[in-house]
Amino acid sequence: MRHVLIVEDDEMMLNKLASLLGEVPDLEIDKAHDEASARTFMAHKKYQIALVDIELGSGVQDRYAGMAITSELRLQGCIPLVVSGTGDDTLKGVAATLGGYDFVSKPFIEQDLLNKVLHALEWAAIKQMNQEPKTWPDGLTEAPDDPTKMFWKGKPLGLTVTELTLTRKLAKSPGVVIEYKGLQKSLKSGNSPSALSSHFTNIRKKFREVDPTFSHLVNAGQGYIWK
Repeated sequence: MRHVLIVEDDEMMLNKLASLLGEVPDLEIDKAHDEASARTFMAHKKYQIALVDIELGSGVQDRYAGMAITSELRLQGCIPLVVSGTGDDTLKGVAATLGGYDFVSKPFIEQDLLNKVLHALEWAAIKQMNQEPKTWPDGLTEAPDDPTKMFWKGKPLGLTVTELTLTRKLAKSPGVVIEYKGLQKSLKSGNSPSALSSHFTNIRKKFREVDPTFSHLVNAGQGYIWK
């Protein structure tokens, strides 16, 4: 059973999020409507992921209280997704700095939110159960304390979460063609062949910014392969 915490001061939104996540199998969902109730849950349980609204009320003390909760959840090993009705880019940057895995803007598209939650759960499984191989193809490494950061020949790649997921799928099975259908399941939204192709174009570009001779990611006709 995977444990998820939702921290949201709007009761209707809290129940909507809980109902939506209830569609995901094997989730135990706790609902907190303010900072105090969130901390009570956090003191007694460890969570794989959490959805945290930044603003938990209108008072000075409540404004951005979710930021502190997000930071503390990350320190506990949880993967938090930051939720806010404010789409400000600066706010997104602050949320990322404090350990937010992803940013969810309200109002949200339900399938997009579910995709982000499923991705977060996938990363939680990697961290918790150490499912990934200990070694990567020569030249590719990851930060020892953060599997969301990868390096090529010692230099950071700056891959997005989706790009990381796709790269890891190929790199953990070098020489094996991973079919399009399996790779498309890793996309947060827009799972068309053209969307997949666009992601791999961006991935190759980032590798080549570090190493202009990079040529390991190849379209093999039925899918992609780490050559």
